Amino acid sequence: MQNIKGGYRSDIDGLRAVAVIAVILYHFKIGSISGGFVGVDIFFVISGYLITRIITEQWKEHQRVNLGDFYLRRVRRLLPALIVTIGASYITALFLFSPSDFKSMSGSAVYALAGIPNIFFWLESGYFDSSASIKPLLHTWSLGVEIQFYLIWPIVLLGILRKTTHITVTLLALIALGATSAVLFLKSDASGAFFLTPFRVHEFLLGGLVTFIERHKFNKLVSNAVYATGMILVAYAIFVFSSETTLFPGLAALVPAAGAALMILGGRNSTLAYPLSSWPAVKIGEISYSLYLVHWPVFVFTSYTLMGNVTPLHKLWLICCTLVLATALYYLVEKFFRHQQAALLSGPAFSLATALASIVLIIPAASSWTQNGWTWRIPAELREIGNIDERSASIYVFELIKSLNKAEGFDTSSEKEKILVIGDSQAGDLMNILNEDNYLSKFNVISRLVDSACGTPLLEKDKQDSFFKKINPITMKQPEYIKRCETGIARADDQKLLLEADKIFIAFYWRDFAEPYYLDAINKLASRTKAEIYIFGRKDLLKDSAFIATTLGRSAGLSHYAATYKSPETEKINAPLRLIRNVKYIDMMQATCPSADQCLVIDGNNKPVFFNATHLSKEGAKMYGPVTRRLLDEAMVSPSARMAGG
Repeated sequence: MQNIKGGYRSDIDGLRAVAVIAVILYHFKIGSISGGFVGVDIFFVISGYLITRIITEQWKEHQRVNLGDFYLRRVRRLLPALIVTIGASYITALFLFSPSDFKSMSGSAVYALAGIPNIFFWLESGYFDSSASIKPLLHTWSLGVEIQFYLIWPIVLLGILRKTTHITVTLLALIALGATSAVLFLKSDASGAFFLTPFRVHEFLLGGLVTFIERHKFNKLVSNAVYATGMILVAYAIFVFSSETTLFPGLAALVPAAGAALMILGGRNSTLAYPLSSWPAVKIGEISYSLYLVHWPVFVFTSYTLMGNVTPLHKLWLICCTLVLATALYYLVEKFFRHQQAALLSGPAFSLATALASIVLIIPAASSWTQNGWTWRIPAELREIGNIDERSASIYVFELIKSLNKAEGFDTSSEKEKILVIGDSQAGDLMNILNEDNYLSKFNVISRLVDSACGTPLLEKDKQDSFFKKINPITMKQPEYIKRCETGIARADDQKLLLEADKIFIAFYWRDFAEPYYLDAINKLASRTKAEIYIFGRKDLLKDSAFIATTLGRSAGLSHYAATYKSPETEKINAPLRLIRNVKYIDMMQATCPSADQCLVIDGNNKPVFFNATHLSKEGAKMYGPVTRRLLDEAMVSPSARMAGG
């Protein structure tokens, strides 16, 4: 039977175990836990319940709350283990990460130590956002949300307790307001709805609501029914939700949040809660915070070392390593500092020590963040490759194509051949390649920019609604893109321009989920224009130039070493593009990898070709020019309908 002595509830520790196991199995890609990310939402509900209960019980007993003591307990509970995790991750990244990756990690460390990592990851999200698999502190976004909730909610709750007796009604109103705001904001900024505290508060408040509802006594039958309903909702979210297709958080977040709230509400008196009150579940729940802190950095650093090739044997190692490190973190740090009587420091001294420890880490992290990931860490001959201004490089990708995108039509005063360029940032790279080689000057060129998130540069209007809402995982998760995609595709699919153009270049970051749609659209385009259509394949490797070069540690033999970073996905994606009838295919991988055992990632001055895994630097665009010119010239004189290259 669950232990509820002194207010402690073992079933809640068991629920913590469910949450952390779901998150870990989801991140490690073990089993059919497609919705394991909702474990974070379960944690939010538990936190809301416990914090609200602590405040209300103190208020009920003393008609006052010692906020200083409350905040000190939160600091003891969260910060020591968090600081150790951030410090260990920072030191590991210092020796393991390339300068560009270490720069990003350093920025996240600064924000995490300041208690606002969620804001960092929100600000960093965007077109050139790096993969989650190279962000060892990404999971701390949820701790930022918790910390911000802890700072605000006690003050708001005390105001409610003082001003009204209709607390349940007030909480219901706040929950409705928060949920509505989250749903509305999700349509305009999905990243903001995911990372920012105002759009997650209602999940905490669902837990807080339980504090007031549970004052009413329920018999065992009702408790079992409530608990069973909660279990079904939580299980449904964990096993049915998907990060690829579920629009989240929005209304979907209410499913696991409401489920967790119902399990807490019914768990005090439900026989169904016994499994989560068992010794194994409770022990996992006790170390759940340390498990959560440790698991993601362990996965990121392992995946980074293995270039993403994580096998089942590696996953077993990940689980063992996570358990060992989390247990050590729990007993040596988390548990040691949590209880004031067992700690060496108490009160203001402890808070000061925590602040000083954070500052000790913030100073070097801020330095490596502002100094491009400390390029001095790598051999002198490779330092230029790590000296990348990513902001300037990102602007360069789009600068030319955006200016060409503004034109309403071709220059009617020009007698040059007309080229219509359609695509995303890959078309931006293409324009830069041709411009750096002075190739564009021979033509009358305009562009039509279509966001990579759209999945396809062209799509029939009657298929768009179904594709964007049921097929494309990016627009399904971030519906704010849909209008932008519809507008971009409409401008690209301008019949007047298609008829006027002599040549149409289409370059895109082709994705497998959209393959039938863009293949069909391109085939149909060929029947609607007399222009020659040129399709440019993908050209990306698995990693950027700086990563590949710094991993090898020298420039000698680099091109041959880089060949090991060829992307199987790129070859798979390019294969059907080669086979489209009535178009000419340009194999851009011939520029990236001139031979089977050689790929080019630096130029003659040790400057990077790729500033990230898919986009070219200015030096890369210059280097690609001669090869791309040759491929185009060959294609233009070729009588064949297709030019596959090689």
